[in-house]
Amino acid sequence: MIEKKGVKTKLIVMDDDPETLEWLNFDAYDILQERFVSLKDIFPECEEVIYRYDFGDSWEHTITLEKIIKTNVFKATYLEGRGERPPEDVGGSLGYIEYMRIMADDTDPEYVSMKTWSESQRERKLSPEKINDQLRRCINGYRYSPLYY
Repeated sequence: MIEKKGVKTKLIVMDDDPETLEWLNFDAYDILQERFVSLKDIFPECEEVIYRYDFGDSWEHTITLEKIIKTNVFKATYLEGRGERPPEDVGGSLGYIEYMRIMADDTDPEYVSMKTWSESQRERKLSPEKINDQLRRCINGYRYSPLYY
């Protein structure tokens, strides 16, 4: 989501499910389909973008433009991060707060089942080098297609 004073808020959505576009409010938002939008088209207008995913859990992140580096090389680079990701399908930020409350108290009646469940959800911790290696492999062979622009 891109908010700018005096301009209709832009909402970038995935359209891989035909029903996705049915629930959107086209009067309130300027709806853009993610496959037709590039970050280079967004960040000249804004320095901050709100990224929402997993509409069931409603996770929200703020992406802040810190620096632009011009290059002809298509690449993604992981710079830094803190902590471990929440378990998958924990229930969004409110579910995560509840999860953290239970995990902080090993006398809680739900502790053992929550711990067992969370261990099945946890991914291995990755170093920045391993993450960047995965990103390189992910985009290896990717080519721009004018069909999606």
